[in-house]
Amino acid sequence: MLSEKYDAKTVLADTGRILGNLLLGQGLVAELSLLVHPVIVGKNAYNVFGNVGEAVSLKLRKQEVFGEGYVWLVYEIPS
Repeated sequence: MLSEKYDAKTVLADTGRILGNLLLGQGLVAELSLLVHPVIVGKNAYNVFGNVGEAVSLKLRKQEVFGEGYVWLVYEIPS
């Protein structure tokens, strides 16, 4: 609908677990961008992919290391 009505080619969704998992489950995600922080949270961690029903294959497209150990990873999700 976005493509037909507004000629949209790309939609950026900065999401949390609920919308992100729904978009992944529907096969609507072409690229996944993750920022990894150098902290192990433990049992109180927020499992962002906890509701994804099936395995999703990823292909690494970009990686960048920032000061203090932060890592930015960008993955393509092959269709």
